Amino acid sequence: EDPQGDYFPVPQGTIQGDGRFDNSNPYPLPWTEFRSVTFGADDNYIYFNFQFWGEFPKKGILYNDDLLWSTLAKVEQFTFHNQYGKEDSATLAGIVSFVTEYGDGERIAAAKPDIGLNTMLSPQAMDATGETIYKTLTGAGMVAGGAGNDYVLCAFPLSLFGIHPGDEVNFSFSTETGSSKFHHEAIDFILGHEGVKLGEKITYVLGGNTYTSEIVSEMGTQPKTNTSK
Repeated sequence: EDPQGDYFPVPQGTIQGDGRFDNSNPYPLPWTEFRSVTFGADDNYIYFNFQFWGEFPKKGILYNDDLLWSTLAKVEQFTFHNQYGKEDSATLAGIVSFVTEYGDGERIAAAKPDIGLNTMLSPQAMDATGETIYKTLTGAGMVAGGAGNDYVLCAFPLSLFGIHPGDEVNFSFSTETGSSKFHHEAIDFILGHEGVKLGEKITYVLGGNTYTSEIVSEMGTQPKTNTSK
């Protein structure tokens, strides 16, 4: 569960590698903020149900003359041991897109927002703007929700990662909304803490109904134990 109104407080003047600023005063749009996340796994998929505080709009929108581009429901720092026994990591995302994009980079408000999946697997390096370059990019899996709903439900194939029921994985959660004015219009974490730039690190055994978590910051980690059903 996650409280309403607890957006990550981006410091004034924060600028990203692409030259665009982050918004230090997020717009009060309930579908840009987490309400809860539920997760689990079976023999074939790991599932994440991201619940938001309001329904996603049924068409692309402008707010304060700012065109909202997309909201991402992200599984960050998804860490696992692959079929070769080597540690690997990925970023997983369910994406609700509010714009129609053209080949020349032009974006206009979409008549109906789209929904999709993105898995960025095996980080390799950083590009000139500070963004991570991954070995594999794929949209494999299943997704539901988005426009007219208050959730994004994602199913990622375990075969993508070479993992199986009983294996241990680690991850954290974030949601980001981008716009024409801001690189990050809004950021929210599940299990977020003041002054910490990530949500708690969750440890989960695939197929189980419990998890453990710890607060990860520059000052070290603080273990916690939680139960998930």
